[in-house]
Amino acid sequence: MKAARSGRPALPSLWRDGDFRRLWAGQAAVLVSSAILADGVMLCVPLLHGSTTATIPLLMAVNFLFGAFSQTVDATVMTVRQAITPVLMQGRVVATINFVGMGLTPLGSLLGGCLADQWGLRTGLLLTAIGLSLSPLCMALSPLARLGKELPECSAIARNPRGDASHRFESLG
Repeated sequence: MKAARSGRPALPSLWRDGDFRRLWAGQAAVLVSSAILADGVMLCVPLLHGSTTATIPLLMAVNFLFGAFSQTVDATVMTVRQAITPVLMQGRVVATINFVGMGLTPLGSLLGGCLADQWGLRTGLLLTAIGLSLSPLCMALSPLARLGKELPECSAIARNPRGDASHRFESLG
């Protein structure tokens, strides 16, 4: 993001510095493109209407595509997270992510209900799908998107190859 500090246009500088090429290579390409496809397919839900025989198979297809691409995002994020997080911190990191993700679910349900009550079900679904579609943008702007094909490794000090807590007790003699 050298261009932002220098006052020059950002896009040519990003291309010249190789950030866009790294964005579309390796884990970054899978992460961002899968998120775009998963969240983009959800934009179809508020547009579906008509007979039940036509709508239900379309909803099933949307659910299948969202599930498949969401699992691709989850697997990619988990791979990167496990590669860069020290072994002894992985449990804490996963617990924190689960707590935040699952903890916000009731708030999202309340917000979705309020949107549907205020502006109608289709508009509420559309606003929710638009909000969901912002996540690939966040991913594309995050350090994850600049990983490329090779994952960084944990430092040797932070990594515990045995995967246990024995190093904590070595100094106790």
